[in-house]
Amino acid sequence: MNEKLIAKEELLNMLTEISDQLEDLENILEKNLSKVRQAVQNDHSEKMVNCEERITALEKQTSMDLEADEAIGIKSQSNRPKTMKLELGF
Repeated sequence: MNEKLIAKEELLNMLTEISDQLEDLENILEKNLSKVRQAVQNDHSEKMVNCEERITALEKQTSMDLEADEAIGIKSQSNRPKTMKLELGF
């Protein structure tokens, strides 16, 4: 009878230790995933800013080209607006 009690206590201690290790692992994983998530968000934001800057530059260039065409008297065969607004879409 005493042996069964000791075996149960040992098993309970092992399960408690496993539970503690799992909690530690969960905390470590949460920290690491949080860092990775933040890095991905930062990378995505940087890419969006770069795309926005490129689109703005294209808009300005298009506007300047259209103004130059009008200045030398070239009229477009299609009825294009004076400026084109480009949008970033998904």
